Amino acid sequence: MIREWTTADLRRWTGSLTLVTAPWLADVLGELGVRAGIARRRDLLAELRDQADAERAHLTDGDGARLAAIVSAALQRIAAQTSPDDAEAFQRWTRRHFICRDLPPALYTWREVLRHARRPGSGMYERIEPPPACAALVAAAAGVVADEHWQVVENRIRALAPPPTADDEEIGLDFSSEARTAIETLHREATVTALIRISGTADAEQRRAIGEWAEAQARALDLPAETLEGARLLATYPECVDGPPAILIAAAP
Repeated sequence: MIREWTTADLRRWTGSLTLVTAPWLADVLGELGVRAGIARRRDLLAELRDQADAERAHLTDGDGARLAAIVSAALQRIAAQTSPDDAEAFQRWTRRHFICRDLPPALYTWREVLRHARRPGSGMYERIEPPPACAALVAAAAGVVADEHWQVVENRIRALAPPPTADDEEIGLDFSSEARTAIETLHREATVTALIRISGTADAEQRRAIGEWAEAQARALDLPAETLEGARLLATYPECVDGPPAILIAAAP
């Protein structure tokens, strides 16, 4: 459900800028799904983050239009100093990982379902075989999320990460919460790649069958099958439907 921008949305949006501008993450931003054109302008993003934080301090949730205007002005500057395509891709990335509430749990469940498809059948949880006509598609998508490359990048993030703060240690982290956000973003991007592999190859009937299989496998894993939204996420590029309105980015003159 589309809703007005809130102060929490703006705080999460500036949180995305904080992650991208973290110096220790500079070398792995591409692995997190951040375009090179955006990564090269981390100085601009830091400036926009500070401006947004300063303006947010004077606004409330009733100021939806003004909150949206802050994000809009920032994206227009990003478009002017990188490209409209880069700005639009960055907007989709921030919405996918920070703003929208429906996609992170959906992508987590999809990742666990696809990872389980690679595991042997004898284990704590039942392994449900995908429909024969879809087995190759599921195997290809599962191979994406299970690729050792992602674990290599995760290990690198852990090695680069600053030490945990006292608050991080209090919740049981042995690395910084910022690193945890980066790792979660990494694996969501891998899952998006896997879902795009399915949606770009499967026909409508195969997408329906894979969605039904994924729901059955999620239930067998004691995961919330309703978060998968297979009919939607397998049909198009994964986008959120419960966030504030996306910003229209002006085309280059």
